[in-house]
Amino acid sequence: MGATSAPTPNTSKEDYAPPAPIIPTYKKSSGLEGLWPHYRESIEKSLFEIQKDLKNKKIILRNVGLLTLCALLHAHKPLTATELWKTLNTIMMHRDIPGVSSMQRALNYFIKHGLVIRTIKNNRTFEYSLLREIKSTYDIYFINILTGQRAKCFDETINKALSIKINALEEKFKKIEVNIYV
Repeated sequence: MGATSAPTPNTSKEDYAPPAPIIPTYKKSSGLEGLWPHYRESIEKSLFEIQKDLKNKKIILRNVGLLTLCALLHAHKPLTATELWKTLNTIMMHRDIPGVSSMQRALNYFIKHGLVIRTIKNNRTFEYSLLREIKSTYDIYFINILTGQRAKCFDETINKALSIKINALEEKFKKIEVNIYV
């Protein structure tokens, strides 16, 4: 005999009502369909370009990650996770946006896969921006400490890897010269 099947002795059958069913209040975010149409076109074009660049990487985009990426594409400048959440709030029609912590997890995932750069400001705030294509590759020289002789690095994988790091630092310091001492 269940607790809701019989009325208590103090109540009649007419006064008895079964408890209301529990309905979850969680709403699934709507993805690109939830964006305002005038934002959606430019963001879809940018996502298509990113997809072409990442054809050999396996990055899974679910709703939260997709919406976080949309906010980064719309921002055009480095933003904190809270500012990205506010940006997403302005470009969404239905306002059923993911929480800041969910967006933070998506940003960490993108950093792990090399799609987003995290910069740490002086006041210990993290700002996130998309890692655009490498604007240019740099000439990397190895410098002998004893003689001062410079030798150019011809290994393309080393050049590309260091150019990505230099490119990320260049945005922070604007002008940079990198010497690797051997």
